[in-house]
Amino acid sequence: MPYRLSDQPLISDQIMGKDTENKKGFTPLEKSRPEVAEATRFLRGRSLTGFTLIEALLYIGLFSVIITSGLVGAFQIIQSTDRTSSKNILEQDASFILRKTDWALTGAILLETPSPQPQLQITRNPDFVNLTLSGGDFIQQTGTLPAVPLNSSRIKISDLSFQLVTVGGKQGVVVSFTATTLDSQISQEFSMTKYLR
Repeated sequence: MPYRLSDQPLISDQIMGKDTENKKGFTPLEKSRPEVAEATRFLRGRSLTGFTLIEALLYIGLFSVIITSGLVGAFQIIQSTDRTSSKNILEQDASFILRKTDWALTGAILLETPSPQPQLQITRNPDFVNLTLSGGDFIQQTGTLPAVPLNSSRIKISDLSFQLVTVGGKQGVVVSFTATTLDSQISQEFSMTKYLR
């Protein structure tokens, strides 16, 4: 009897068993060609154990977007907190300077603004108060006591001016200045008007 190629058992038949016709889960192509079934089974098993390159790149991209968004949000929160803190310090310093100036003007008898620098000499009974600008500091000197800066080291004072005014026979003064944080993020103008009694 002549030898025929179809008489030899296929390797796929040995692996999967000869009865591929009756097995469930195989497509018609896989039933008709067992070698396709073997290759498909191999690929199916492999695809269930890992990620494809495109899936991995997609997950890395999504993870990068989420992390970047989180970092940007955190940085904006920190920057906003720093800015708010600087603004509060600036307003507290300016408020303190204005209150001390108001205190110095309370009970004043005479006001003078000698040249050349912005300076206000306040004559009170029994002493005097001198207000001036020196090196970015608002300086107050009372009587013979040493001069004291009224602003903190985080705030720089500039554009200080004292303008004498007279309204209805009453002498007064308009005090104005610009306060700036050292990092120069925030700058604000402040002023007050006080009349003698």
